[in-house]
Amino acid sequence: MGDGYVNNGTSYPWTQEFGTFGQVYNEQILPSGARGALYPFRNEKGEYWINDQTRFLDADAYPKYYSYQEFQGVKVDQNATDAERIAARARISKYYGFDPQTAATKVDSEAWAHLPVTPAKDAGLPETFKEIQGFRVFIVLVRLPEHALNRSYSFELYYNQGNQSQLVGTVTVFARSDHSPCKACAKRRELGSVVRGVIPLPSSLVNEIIINSGTDRTKATLETTTADITQSLSGKLLDMSGKLLATADGGAKAPVPDNKAASSKVVPVETTLYTSAVAERTADDGRPVHLYDWRPHNDLFPNGWKAVSPEAA
Repeated sequence: MGDGYVNNGTSYPWTQEFGTFGQVYNEQILPSGARGALYPFRNEKGEYWINDQTRFLDADAYPKYYSYQEFQGVKVDQNATDAERIAARARISKYYGFDPQTAATKVDSEAWAHLPVTPAKDAGLPETFKEIQGFRVFIVLVRLPEHALNRSYSFELYYNQGNQSQLVGTVTVFARSDHSPCKACAKRRELGSVVRGVIPLPSSLVNEIIINSGTDRTKATLETTTADITQSLSGKLLDMSGKLLATADGGAKAPVPDNKAASSKVVPVETTLYTSAVAERTADDGRPVHLYDWRPHNDLFPNGWKAVSPEAA
């Protein structure tokens, strides 16, 4: 960390702002340099971490040992073997419920048969990979303006069937208020920074939409399926107290009137549906799959966002 930072040729010492404890507000952090304390983080002895302890991951470095239950035993100062990397990736996939190989066996194969899958070899994958026929992964890419509402807020994606709505996923933006003394926040606000998130659509949900679409299977295409999916989705913007700020309906519906539309400074920069083909290892289906042939599809909310709260108008 050093003894401080330089701005326009002037040196400034490190001082603590909001969010620490045990010191007077904006007091200089001492000691500084290599022995500088990193408030408010403490080590296993109850002492504050210092700058030197956070450096390096070699065998002679101060032991970090910060981990998660799923990765107990991983040594950060040792190179992992290929088998350990594969096992770790498999644990991550299992933890987040990402198992397209099993999911592909549980969908209606006839209803999904129209979905195009480029052969793995034609996509340039090694011969050890084989594509999963009649199956694609569906995700929604969300990009949100970081400083849209002068505080933190969330985007929520819903699946609608009749009068029932089911929460599919959430992307949350953690942002400080405009008057925060955080210099990095002010710079990101000036640059119009954007927060990016991904919401996977469960294959069971996609399966339900395809089956209930009513589309003639002989005429179904990937485009008709993605249109059916977007038609079944809706979005909400809420602040961290749960206050509803704006809403949007998916698919090609009537545009939101200008006098009810949410401000362009508030609404998501992007909400796009993407799909991907899946290839598995032919010699070992327990290894992580490979996603390829990514394709962008519909914008989820082409009809616009409706302001519910005056501050979103």
